[in-house]
Amino acid sequence: MSTVKLTTTGGSGGSVSLKGPASTTSNADVELTLPVNDGDADQFLQTNGSGALSWADAGVDGISSSANSNAITIDSSEHVIVGGTTVSNVHAGNQDFVVGNTSNAQTGMALNCQSGGYISIVMTDGQGDKNKGLIAYNHADDTFKLVNDPASGYDTLVLQSDHDVKIGGGDLLFGTAGKGVVLGVTSNTDGNTLDDYEEGTWTPSISFNSGTTGIAYTTQSGHYTKVGNLVTCIFEIQLSNKGSSSGYMRIHGLPFAVVRRGAFNLGYYDTFNSSVTEPLIGLATSSTDIIPYQTGDSNSSDLTEAHFNNATRFFGTITYMA
Repeated sequence: MSTVKLTTTGGSGGSVSLKGPASTTSNADVELTLPVNDGDADQFLQTNGSGALSWADAGVDGISSSANSNAITIDSSEHVIVGGTTVSNVHAGNQDFVVGNTSNAQTGMALNCQSGGYISIVMTDGQGDKNKGLIAYNHADDTFKLVNDPASGYDTLVLQSDHDVKIGGGDLLFGTAGKGVVLGVTSNTDGNTLDDYEEGTWTPSISFNSGTTGIAYTTQSGHYTKVGNLVTCIFEIQLSNKGSSSGYMRIHGLPFAVVRRGAFNLGYYDTFNSSVTEPLIGLATSSTDIIPYQTGDSNSSDLTEAHFNNATRFFGTITYMA
């Protein structure tokens, strides 16, 4: 083993030595060739494996850095912080990878791919399922998608290149009641907000001057559709006994209370007494009732028990505001 000793140039004593190893691999001669310049600040000498030395930027496992301050920090809790040195104002469950800090005016992260390529962020779980959730951009057709359970084969939400939004599976639900879809305008205005839609059934019934004594039915069937504040109802009633009550007839049971009156049309009927004057029309009142009328030459009049028998059958439709 030999040593090359370099004395200091300041005349204050001391020296720097380069010492050879006790032996080399296979006792071979090792020759190191120095670079032709003194390099830049913070660089280090690296070998090409054949003895030629060159200056290289400081880095770790292929990471090259020219930052003049901490760009990436791994703290004692193994949180990775990009653009900062501490985790602050971040929920405890989301601190594993943090970009930026509260002093940054802007913070962002870019994911790049070639034209026609595909960028994705995949969510997995501890049960070995490698495909629980997916956020992806497909450069080939310029679509951005959010997918819950990709194995199902449904793209849950897709933002298409033509700016359309496609729901691949499931329904659109609002987390708070009373919310809706704004149509035809670019600001949230009540008059353009569709915030109610409902389909269902209702049970129509009749009375004579509010009396229902002995009235029995073969059929009581009703369906409705409500869009916003507009309700359309259809129904069928067939009696098996008209009972013993007398007076004006009313139809009861509308699914929503009437706010503004609507027109009623009796589309089909049979087994009325011959004294009924056509056509049969009606109005929805301010409650949940329909007032049917028979029309005459100059005015309309109520239907009464005299127009009915024990097998009277009729179908009707009414549209009103609720």
